Amino acid sequence: DVLVGQDGSDLLDGGDNDDILDGGNGDDTLEGGDGNDILRGRAGEDDLAGGLGRDYLTGGEGADNFVFRALAGTEAGANRDQIMDFEQGVDLIVVAGMSPGVFEFRGTAAFAPSGNPELRLNETATGSTIVQFDADGDGTIDAEIRVGGVTGLTADDFVL
Repeated sequence: DVLVGQDGSDLLDGGDNDDILDGGNGDDTLEGGDGNDILRGRAGEDDLAGGLGRDYLTGGEGADNFVFRALAGTEAGANRDQIMDFEQGVDLIVVAGMSPGVFEFRGTAAFAPSGNPELRLNETATGSTIVQFDADGDGTIDAEIRVGGVTGLTADDFVL
């Protein structure tokens, strides 16, 4: 499906299968649903949630929220979701709800298998950051998100 919003606040829901959602100008809510989706918020303060599958999220101009609600929608490795245009100090990565507890922000430090959910950053040589999640606190990666073209993320860039 291809869903295109107009000026103003739009709610676009891709449902099943692979979708392209384009919010247009305005404060939009884009829900990818199942499948491998492309979400583009454009100008405005947008909420983008890819859902299941490998998703590409582009917020555009304005303060955007990149929303991740479940581990099932944020696989590790080659199928991880991609945030294409994160702007530090403006946009937020919302991961509250991916785990029953609040994620502890570890920065670039290794996971400490404490039994508590943790989030760590793996900054790549190509200038991107892989956000890694240990949802059950066992010290292993349960999910990942790639933030393209950004390093130096801090806890202030997340809603944990």
